[in-house]
Amino acid sequence: MNRWLKLIALCLFVSHAAFAQVTGNAFLDGQSDHSGIKVKVIPVAGAAVLDSTYTAANGSFSMPVVGGIYQVVYSKPGYQSVAYSNGQSFAIPPSYVLNDVVLPAGNNLFVSGTTSGTWTNDNIYIVNGDIIIPEGEVLRVKPGTKIRFNGYYSIIADGALVIEGSAEMPVTIRSNKNTPNQTDWSVIELNGDGSSIDYAVIEHCDWGIRIYNFSPTISNSTIKNCRSGIYANSSTATIRNNKIHDWGNTASVGWGIWVESVSEALVECNEVYAGRGYGGIITKGNDLVRDNEIYDIIGNGMALDNSATSEIYNNLIYNCTRGIQNGCPTGVPTTPFIHNNVILNNEKDGIFFENYHTSGRIVNNVIAGNKVGLYMSYGNPGPSEVSHNLFWGNTKNFDNIPIPGIGVVVGQNANGDDIDSYGNLNQSPQFITENPPIYEPESPVFEAGDTTYYQHIGITVTRECLRIVDTDTDPPTTDTLSTEVLIFPNPSTETFSVLINKPSSSHFGLKLFNSMGQLVAETYSLSGQIHMNRGSLAAGVYTLVLSDDLEWRSTHKIVLR
Repeated sequence: MNRWLKLIALCLFVSHAAFAQVTGNAFLDGQSDHSGIKVKVIPVAGAAVLDSTYTAANGSFSMPVVGGIYQVVYSKPGYQSVAYSNGQSFAIPPSYVLNDVVLPAGNNLFVSGTTSGTWTNDNIYIVNGDIIIPEGEVLRVKPGTKIRFNGYYSIIADGALVIEGSAEMPVTIRSNKNTPNQTDWSVIELNGDGSSIDYAVIEHCDWGIRIYNFSPTISNSTIKNCRSGIYANSSTATIRNNKIHDWGNTASVGWGIWVESVSEALVECNEVYAGRGYGGIITKGNDLVRDNEIYDIIGNGMALDNSATSEIYNNLIYNCTRGIQNGCPTGVPTTPFIHNNVILNNEKDGIFFENYHTSGRIVNNVIAGNKVGLYMSYGNPGPSEVSHNLFWGNTKNFDNIPIPGIGVVVGQNANGDDIDSYGNLNQSPQFITENPPIYEPESPVFEAGDTTYYQHIGITVTRECLRIVDTDTDPPTTDTLSTEVLIFPNPSTETFSVLINKPSSSHFGLKLFNSMGQLVAETYSLSGQIHMNRGSLAAGVYTLVLSDDLEWRSTHKIVLR
């Protein structure tokens, strides 16, 4: 009898409960027919009742639900399940509209613990615990594979982790949350021999990639929205052609690339930007740091610490708090060789010598637009050489630099330009563009360098740095810096075309500059269509400067192979 009374009471309660009409859209990634996605509402509290429905072909759904506290999960075989609002519970009132949801393709495969073998792009690997690759074993990750972290876990490679992405199909490693955050998962740690990472997109991590003792190659990859990018300790790692941005969370914690090596690590052709922390690139060893672009950093563009004897050259550093910080207050002496860099428009110093422990040589650099060009906080030894640099537009070129007569004009160089006793100039570099640094043909940087290293002052690009595309989809085949300009094919082997869409203009000019900023070709058009044959031009990266008769100017890069 009591059982029947309870059942009647439950029916009366449900019949009088408030119903809500829940609507929304769910889509299958890359499909046009979105039917058959199961939308399940899971009761958490209140009068909530378990229920489900399915989407129509256009992805829409609508279902009556008893008002209460719910979680909502979307699922379909062959696709990754998605928990609405990162699995958070929420109240469903009357007439509730859910935000759109997209289900990525792939079967969910939940992984944790000891792992080796091969991961492929027909699965989505959901990490539910630390992944450990044992010593002597290999985990290979094939192009297009998706790895998603369900919590603060790590991939720890005591053996070898080999990520084999491609430009068309990068390996993507991310948080599994719908609205992810920095530090959602921990780190990729490489402790064994034979590891490499090529064409990966890594997001939402805490410490990015950490390398200890071994010497992997990290190349063609993007690390973004993490606290830090790459850290290498006692390693001769090669870190080449990566893009690292939106990193760090305080002025002291976070970095783009940090290497401290007992031997030489190679850090080249990376783009490090939009960060907040100690440094875009930090070196504490005898490393080779070249051909990098570092910008828009709250902190140091580059920091040289604790016995750094690194060679720093051919880097472009701009719009940071400081360009380069050399030394730290309690460290052992630093003696880097800093040459043929362009250091522009930094809030404080172009190059800052921290204290008594700092020295080094400063040769063939353009240092312009900073608050102070070279600044030393106090004492000696200071830089052992400051020669053949161009200073311009700094509020002050030198502050507390203990080199007698520095900056005092004593004569002229072979070009007839005023120089001090050490061959330093104080005049405009005559930029056509600052990024990339392209100079007018009569610029004083030409033939004014210390020819032991290079005859010109500033950047000397001697190799082609392939700039990767920061996307998970196919890279564009045309220059997309301006919607007014189309350049194709790019890269080019023989002939390339430039289409300019500016109906208000009637006369267009094209100037082509090589990596040394020298004008190598020039032409004009009345139609906005320019076709150019490379002729005898060598392979490399060139800069196109387009202009019209109304003072419009647009700058682009083209690669000739």
